[in-house]
Amino acid sequence: PSFKSRNGSPLGRFTPTEVECDTSVGLVLQSFPSNVDPILRKRMYLEDSKLVSDDIIVVNSEIYVENQRFVVSSINDGGCGVTCLTLNQDYRGTRISGMK
Repeated sequence: PSFKSRNGSPLGRFTPTEVECDTSVGLVLQSFPSNVDPILRKRMYLEDSKLVSDDIIVVNSEIYVENQRFVVSSINDGGCGVTCLTLNQDYRGTRISGMK
């Protein structure tokens, strides 16, 4: 959209919807959607460890991957790594994906 201004000050404002914005925070590096092990089906590994170390993603965070809603049940469960998330339900999607 275009905006009008007077002397550098905006005239009016525009508020985009969530759909219009890219709210991605990271990428899923690896997941195991079709693994026979039920524990691995609930795990995914993030590409960027700063999402965890900077407390952007913490236990009980809601994340959306491929339009599926998940809650982070634990991080580094059983020593799987600082980028390893255990979700509240099986992940069913592609092995590598974007995350919101």
